[in-house]
Amino acid sequence: LHDSQGTMLYESQSTERLYDYEQNELVSEHVTRYFHPEDYDHAVDAFATIVSTERHHPEAVEYHHRQADGSYTWIESVGSSNPTPAGNYILSRW
Repeated sequence: LHDSQGTMLYESQSTERLYDYEQNELVSEHVTRYFHPEDYDHAVDAFATIVSTERHHPEAVEYHHRQADGSYTWIESVGSSNPTPAGNYILSRW
């Protein structure tokens, strides 16, 4: 769960399996801190599309995400331009 600025508000337990971070370790962090520099622009563009589109629009993006040990792994994130009632965005990563 992310706010419209990209701050992580909630991370599921899969964070431990995917990235080797503790479940709440990334909460309050900005998601872009974990993008590989080569993938930064297109990952930011995909998130910007989600938060700026008023009609229903799913968006998927592949990028390298930094692991707890500093290495990177390929991740695909999928989100929708439909925010929660509180105005936040749910992104699924795998």
